[in-house]
Amino acid sequence: MNYDNLPMLRTSERKDFKRCVQRWYWRWRMGLFPRQQRYNALWFGTGIHLALERWYVPGVTRGVDPRETWAEFVEDQIGYVKALVVEGETPEDTIEVWVEAGDLGHDMLSNYLHHFGKDDSWEVISAEQNFNLLIAKPEPKSKAVVPIARTPIVRYLGTFDLVARDLNTRQIWLWDHKTAKSIRTDHLPMDDQAGSYWAVADHVLRKQKLILPRERINGILYNFLLKSPPDPRPVDELGRSTNNPVKKHYIWALMRKQGFVVEADPQFPETFAKMNKEYSLAELKSETDRQGIHVLGDVSKQQPTPRFKRHPVNRTRAERNTQIERIGSEATVMNMYRDGGLPLTKNPTRDCTWDCDFRNLCELHESGGDTESFISDIYVRDDPYAAHRLQERVSEDT
Repeated sequence: MNYDNLPMLRTSERKDFKRCVQRWYWRWRMGLFPRQQRYNALWFGTGIHLALERWYVPGVTRGVDPRETWAEFVEDQIGYVKALVVEGETPEDTIEVWVEAGDLGHDMLSNYLHHFGKDDSWEVISAEQNFNLLIAKPEPKSKAVVPIARTPIVRYLGTFDLVARDLNTRQIWLWDHKTAKSIRTDHLPMDDQAGSYWAVADHVLRKQKLILPRERINGILYNFLLKSPPDPRPVDELGRSTNNPVKKHYIWALMRKQGFVVEADPQFPETFAKMNKEYSLAELKSETDRQGIHVLGDVSKQQPTPRFKRHPVNRTRAERNTQIERIGSEATVMNMYRDGGLPLTKNPTRDCTWDCDFRNLCELHESGGDTESFISDIYVRDDPYAAHRLQERVSEDT
């Protein structure tokens, strides 16, 4: 049976639908896209995601340096995003400020490479894997001995970031890259977006013969990148951030070089007092530099927030079935809106100011203004499924 005429459904579409039905309608039914790019947090996340896409290519070797991809993505565009920045030496000195997005992204990716290197313990099985699956309408639970055949109602489309095998444990994980102002993980066991990718990934990869028939993906590995530049403070041998050194630290460093067991040597107080009296701070700095002595201050009370976190979430077969059923349930309701059987509704929140391309249109719509002229001036119409239609044509030609 031919199901080509079934409506398409993307994971990002599901997110928009649950966020606000009116927003979903403007984007996915009318195909409205802003004429002018907004250089905001969503744009920033897209660029970091693209940089990691081109870095993690299939196999154990890595691809294009993510900083190169980031530079191509940003070009000469100027945008600003909020980030955590260390301003001093106490907890109160870590503040959230607006920073230039291009510089922040470069610094974050440089720090990422310094932290993880080339991820030699990971073998990428599949990168940017497209999928196209038929999803059936959920039916009430039946006690019939013979299963009831279910009719597909939507074609579910998407692309998951990457699937990789941990060479140490041989476990397979679906990765989900995330940029964030703060790293929170308590909601991830119920995360719907990555969860739906995970739910279909086993089937897709087996069909592509990228995993063996009995292999399965253990779960989702959330790869967090905190939107914050590297902490500029020097660190000690234990990796702890330190404050700026003062005069006593230079004296201690020079005394250690002379063989003193600082504060345990009986001659320590007298020698320390003499050096403190005879030498200025500038002279002590000059002498430590001459001798090649690296001087650190006290360990800071304010240690940096972790810039990266890889958080694994295991998933079960029952959760896979639940995810598939949810997709079918949402598609059922969306088809009612598509057919005009349900009125469009809105879900205005304070997040509309930054996460919605239709904020001004929505306000005009609320007041009964001329939305048609506004749409003509501010938006273009495009096919939100175009990339997947192109992929289907390529697959058919090959």
